[in-house]
Amino acid sequence: MLKTLPKGNGWRVQHLYNYNGFWLDSNTLKTNMILHRAVQIARRSSLARRSFGNCSENARSI
Repeated sequence: MLKTLPKGNGWRVQHLYNYNGFWLDSNTLKTNMILHRAVQIARRSSLARRSFGNCSENARSI
């Protein structure tokens, strides 16, 4: 993934990567991507639980 992102030189670290408009070092970028993925999974799980609950309620009313 890092190879596909625009890369620049930093003053504290050798390379910075442009990800969604922000220049990040590789460690911060990797952490950001892990957290972003975890939030996406949590949202999908929450949506599935809400949808399942709605289906159950609809089935009871029929």
